[in-house]
Amino acid sequence: MILACDPGTKHCAFALYKDGKLIATYKVKSTFDKLKGFFSALNIKNYIFVIEDQYLNLNVRTLKALVEIRATVLTLARIYNASNCIVVPPQKWQRTMLGVHIKSKREQRKNASRLAASEIAKEKVKDSDVADAICIGDYANRIHSLQAQQNCNTPLYI
Repeated sequence: MILACDPGTKHCAFALYKDGKLIATYKVKSTFDKLKGFFSALNIKNYIFVIEDQYLNLNVRTLKALVEIRATVLTLARIYNASNCIVVPPQKWQRTMLGVHIKSKREQRKNASRLAASEIAKEKVKDSDVADAICIGDYANRIHSLQAQQNCNTPLYI
């Protein structure tokens, strides 16, 4: 199983894959209690957790908040039975999944993400955070065979 995450200051979006297929999506408020409750309720074991790496062209306050949320989510994933944690730079999954460059306009990337996620989910995906989580998870499925045999205590960067 793969659980993919698009972290955000207000909400974190998640996409759950089993045997390479999207089976569920979630959007959780980015507070410790809500995130802990989400991971606790998932009740899955030995899954691969994939999270988007941080954009660096943000204001300092937003960057600090996102780094804090990413650290919280990664810690909770490890506590709640992730067998492996993988950090994916946004430019890698966006280039592969969307065919767009990181320097493309944000709205162009979001539209491409919603379109790609809708194809994967086989239904219209309106939320861009959920769309990103779906695309990150699908990207992880594509590279899963390269990482599946590795078990690490620190996040892999791919």
